[in-house]
Amino acid sequence: MRTNIGSDEYRPAQPVGAPSVKTADAAWGLLGQIELAEIMPAYTSRKNFPASLRAGAEFTAKQALVVALDTAMVSARDRRLLYATMVFDALARIWSSTFRNAKPAHTIWDMARGTVDKVRRELLACGVDIDRLWGAVAKGVPGLYTIHKRGGQDFARGRRVRRARGATKTWCGIIAGDGGYRSPRPRVRLLRADQKLPALKIDQSVAAERV
Repeated sequence: MRTNIGSDEYRPAQPVGAPSVKTADAAWGLLGQIELAEIMPAYTSRKNFPASLRAGAEFTAKQALVVALDTAMVSARDRRLLYATMVFDALARIWSSTFRNAKPAHTIWDMARGTVDKVRRELLACGVDIDRLWGAVAKGVPGLYTIHKRGGQDFARGRRVRRARGATKTWCGIIAGDGGYRSPRPRVRLLRADQKLPALKIDQSVAAERV
């Protein structure tokens, strides 16, 4: 579902744990065939969008692109299918206070429909357009990774991500040393004999933000 908002509803982003200026600019340099307007909300291209706010909106779009691209690279690293909902979750953790406060839910799958709609609206209002960002990363990025579609339709269709040769080193070099953004840690499959077992967690399911 698409949530439309007007230019008057734009609010400068107040992210938590977003990529730095250096990281955002470096990642943007990898995409030579895409215009910045293609990943920004449509309302930022309207004549009534204040020129004084454009620089901030453009920077937010670049930051969000880093997070979306990193989600794809992490999927390849962990050998998991990439879904639009994974990109949504990654962006919402940084740019939506509603998402962060919807505990015990940790993904949009665990949240009530009304909460998800509010989160999507918050993202759009601060310049993060999940639809356009997904469109940019779901086709693959030359020199970084390729995409192969798997089952389902539209957003429900998973993508198999395969990193290009040398892409891991390139990408790690871009996000390394960023004092604010932290890429998800690798999924631990095996422990060495000298490593301690992680603490056990209670297995539980969450639906509509209720355990």
